[in-house]
Amino acid sequence: MATVNIWKHYAKSRDGQVHVLSAKPTTANTPRKTPLICLHQSPMSGDVFEEFLPVIAQDRLVHCPDTPGFGGSDRPLKVRNGAKANIENFGLGLADALTDLGYSEGKPVDLFGFHTGSLGAIELTLAHPGLVRRMILVGIPYYPAEERSAMEKRFVTPYAFLTDPTYVPDMYRRMVLNATNDRSNEDRFAAFLGRMRAGPHGQDGPDAVWSYDADQGLSALAALKKPTLFFSLQ
Repeated sequence: MATVNIWKHYAKSRDGQVHVLSAKPTTANTPRKTPLICLHQSPMSGDVFEEFLPVIAQDRLVHCPDTPGFGGSDRPLKVRNGAKANIENFGLGLADALTDLGYSEGKPVDLFGFHTGSLGAIELTLAHPGLVRRMILVGIPYYPAEERSAMEKRFVTPYAFLTDPTYVPDMYRRMVLNATNDRSNEDRFAAFLGRMRAGPHGQDGPDAVWSYDADQGLSALAALKKPTLFFSLQ
């Protein structure tokens, strides 16, 4: 397997700055496929794709932006001013970042979205269809309206960083010390840090997900006739 260059940088958006983890082949004459944009789940960041980059960036440029409000990206201005978090804010901010990185209708990208990132990919494409060539959407959080309402009541609660002294150590034990996945302790710790980085505003992710009308979004996406591959996690 060839080596790739991996670096971190920023792009401009209507909300300020979007932090981006990027990678590209080290060999200058390597054939380049369409650039790939990887959109993460919440409340994580583009760092979740770090182990994926050496594999997927063998023959293309790859960007893994932090959703506005997560990782190193500025929180959406509308949300900072008191508005409810929504997927449209994420999509528009990410589209701004791609435009700032030099992509356009004449130089489109492919999108890979996971969970929250899959909805962000839909809204990005609806806002700027010429910016996107193809899409892969994994684990779309799709629920009927009545179930979304129940999920919102269940999951959209303030993250108790500032009110409960046991909140952080309990999450550390759950995500690192007592985790049952097959990841190393170092990888578990990195995931824990990513989750912590969103702080009390980490609820913006589930808040936006459970208020999103996936039926409307997917119907509008279908009308664009973009080549799209769907993967279920079940």
